[in-house]
This record gives sequence, structure tokens and C-alpha cells, in this order.
Amino acid sequence: MVFSSERGFLDSVDFCIFAGDNIYEMEKNIQLGQLTLEGIELTEKGKSQIEVSFELSDSFILNVTATDLTTKEKSEKLISLEKLESNRELTNKLEQDASKDGEEKEIRKLLHTYNSPSVLHEEL
Repeated sequence: MVFSSERGFLDSVDFCIFAGDNIYEMEKNIQLGQLTLEGIELTEKGKSQIEVSFELSDSFILNVTATDLTTKEKSEKLISLEKLESNRELTNKLEQDASKDGEEKEIRKLLHTYNSPSVLHEEL
């Protein structure tokens, strides 16, 4: 995914990393960590190009990488998902949110996706 800043002439940007898929009520998601990318290109609002990627290992280690496509500055964050009680906390939270919001079909899809790549929302 490629993002741009919402403000101009920033030299760094912070990414909050969440598990969950509720973009309207962020408190329903689980914050996994934060990643800061420094040394980004000083440009006008919306001009910077920051690529963010997610890789989930078989041992539930999530590697989040942010790279400024102009300066090539890079920052990485490793997050162990084992601390989520073998992912039960996340699964239970997503199921509860689904039943409250009437999105059972969407959550089943998210839970299936979570057990392969990742179900994360990142915010710039």
C-alpha cells in the first residue's frame, strides 16, 4: 500500500498498527504497536509517497515495513502476535464486534484472512 501525508513538509510520520477492521470506531480494534518513519521527503501535502507492507510469519510474527519511495528511508517493526493469547483475544473481539454490528459475513471473511496474511488497519 502506498500512502501520502495529510500535512505538508513533515520530516517524519507515525503509523499506528491495529488488528481489526472497524475504521469508524477505532476503540473496537486492538492496537498492536506503532512505527515511526523518519527522513521522509519534505514536500507539499499529499505529495510524499510512503509504501507500507505487512508480512506475517508462520510463528505469528508480524513484520511491518514503511519506506519513503523518494529518499529510500526505511523503518521496520516486528510484532509478536502470540501475546494475543494464541490469537483468541483478537478472534473473540472480532466476533463480538460482528454480532453487535450485524456484519457476521464480513467478520468470517476477516477471521479467515487473519489466519493467513493479516487483518490490520494502518493509519497515517
